[in-house]
Amino acid sequence: MGNYLPDFEFGFINEFRYKNLDLSILINGVIGGEIYNFEADYYRSNRLYFTDNQWFSPEDPGNGEIIGNTNGAKLGSTDYYIEDGSYWGARNITLGYSLSPEGSGKSFFDTLRLYISVQNAFYITSNDFKGYNPEGITDSAGSLTTRGVNYGSEPLNRTISLGLNLNF
Repeated sequence: MGNYLPDFEFGFINEFRYKNLDLSILINGVIGGEIYNFEADYYRSNRLYFTDNQWFSPEDPGNGEIIGNTNGAKLGSTDYYIEDGSYWGARNITLGYSLSPEGSGKSFFDTLRLYISVQNAFYITSNDFKGYNPEGITDSAGSLTTRGVNYGSEPLNRTISLGLNLNF
């Protein structure tokens, strides 16, 4: 019911310089590859089990036994939860400005560079994908038979860094 391997993987890095400004951008992604969203399937199955059988009122008593999922109810897998694993994103964007002392006079430093860097600046997935991170879905359960299954991948953290490089 699908293949977790992407049809195409891509990535590129580009560096731009203009006078004292520099800009570096790293972009990567994949096209294709299906992911089984076990997380959504699990919550749907248990939610239906709870709502179909639990007590709501004297008029709607359920089966009189359910106050939680005590027997691990599962309705069964379906291809409804196979989602497109395509994505692309900017992994790193760095903007810098370099200064160097003018003239032939002595200076405390040779070059000074100020920069700002953003890791995981943005991340775009297909409209079908309902998880946080299709890239993190590989071998989460420790078996080769579970690749391409979303067991609840973590979202990517965005990191913003300010820096100063000083060369003597």
